[in-house]
Amino acid sequence: MAPRYRITLTLEERQYLEVIFKTGKRAAKTILHARSLLLLDAGEFGHHWTVEKTSEAIGLSTKSLEHLSFIIY
Repeated sequence: MAPRYRITLTLEERQYLEVIFKTGKRAAKTILHARSLLLLDAGEFGHHWTVEKTSEAIGLSTKSLEHLSFIIY
């Protein structure tokens, strides 16, 4: 299944999400979503994993990843 949206993060956005992921000072759901976005990033700095591959690695359903709306304050 083709992803609904293509996630492209800037270098600053990636760095922000990496801090969240690496420090572990947030809610588990927030850390999980940050890691998912980093893996799904199709920008020039990203890994660009497929939704299926990320789903297996993270442990979320493909539907959850496709509908991932992520806002960090």
